Amino acid sequence: MPLHYSAQVGARAARLICDRLWDFGITPGAATAAARISDALHSHPAMRGDVTFTEREVAPLLDASNLDPLHDTCVEVIDRLTADGQHHKLRALITDLERIRDNLRPRD
Repeated sequence: MPLHYSAQVGARAARLICDRLWDFGITPGAATAAARISDALHSHPAMRGDVTFTEREVAPLLDASNLDPLHDTCVEVIDRLTADGQHHKLRALITDLERIRDNLRPRD
């Protein structure tokens, strides 16, 4: 009996995952998983259904879904801007970065 998992991600996260899948090049399953996500992103939201993946696509999809490097980059940028005393000048950017950081925070 096959195992079934599901995840719900927003359009921005899906785009990041899709881009990372394309970066995997000829890794088996990566291009087809990226194409499935890309097709879903280009469809009208009202017509968008669940995107399903084959067993071959699961491993590269999970690798591409590891967004920890982006989370770490957000933390680093926030820390640098705060240390440079620029936090108050770039409040909107910091708020966006903090929101991204919080959305990407690893779940226990």
